[in-house]
Amino acid sequence: MPRLFFCLNTGMIIVETGAGLANANSYVSVTDADTYFADRAVTKWAALSSGDKSAALIRATDYLDTMFVFRSVPLLDTQSLQNPRYGETVLNPAVVKACLEVALISLTNDLFEVLPQSRVTDEEVWVGKVRSKTTYDLNNRTADRFPQIAALLKKVASRRGSSASSTAMSAPRDVYPWGYMYGFPVPR
Repeated sequence: MPRLFFCLNTGMIIVETGAGLANANSYVSVTDADTYFADRAVTKWAALSSGDKSAALIRATDYLDTMFVFRSVPLLDTQSLQNPRYGETVLNPAVVKACLEVALISLTNDLFEVLPQSRVTDEEVWVGKVRSKTTYDLNNRTADRFPQIAALLKKVASRRGSSASSTAMSAPRDVYPWGYMYGFPVPR
């Protein structure tokens, strides 16, 4: 049975239990987060209202599901979140810890802030026969904003858009034979 917590400003937090719930919106409960941060003496978390804690956990779950591609295939095709994965009966501890850390980060950072992907190295503008040329240094991409999260997830997921994310994900041909599922390529 999912653990439900009522939140004043976000509605209901529904925690994924490892069963592949169709309506889950968080990998971690407020109670578990309270314990995690109390063990680490993070007073900033303790000062938040229950609703703010729930919102941070939901934002963190959204971030993980949006920014990372998880290895293997989802447990069920009807589940609302990317985890649990096929063969798992509980959430991977790395996913839970990453969710907790992202929730804390989300208190002071916009998780989905758009950052430049490259920098301009050369610009040329002609006035006569109008020509505009811009050269970008694609090897100087902005570093991952939260490398500690990528490090926590390195065994179970790849950062979306990284070179590993397109090759590390695979599914048996008989599971999803139609192309793309949950944002990653699936063999045909």
